Amino acid sequence: MNTQEANNRSLEELENDFWNVPSEFPTKLVESVFLLRRKPIYNLDANEIRILLSQNVGLKYIVPLAISLLNRNVYEEALYYPGDLLLTLLKVEESFWLKNIQQKNELIKLINKKRPNIIKSDILDEDIKNEILDKFQKLVV
Repeated sequence: MNTQEANNRSLEELENDFWNVPSEFPTKLVESVFLLRRKPIYNLDANEIRILLSQNVGLKYIVPLAISLLNRNVYEEALYYPGDLLLTLLKVEESFWLKNIQQKNELIKLINKKRPNIIKSDILDEDIKNEILDKFQKLVV
């Protein structure tokens, strides 16, 4: 399957994992994730990608989308603040990165390239900047 074919499919289709519709969702987040898994991945916006990343859902397909967005704008604001997409990506479970070295290396390359700008940035809150740099150091090790 080529990239365009994959982008036209939902996570449900890509993973061949179709969840039953519950009679009631326990939380708004669970409902959001359920609905996002049914949406073609090319239609996902930055915040929807952030939500899926934060729940470690569909990482094989969602991480490349996040990296692509961050290549265009490392400060991508998904919902809360500049850099929230990058920080969420850096919080993805370590086991994913251990199994997906190519994507890990792409992220490391991206941040190494943008690191001087991140350090000097007045767009990022200082606490967010420090957390990004700290999570990056842990990813590299």
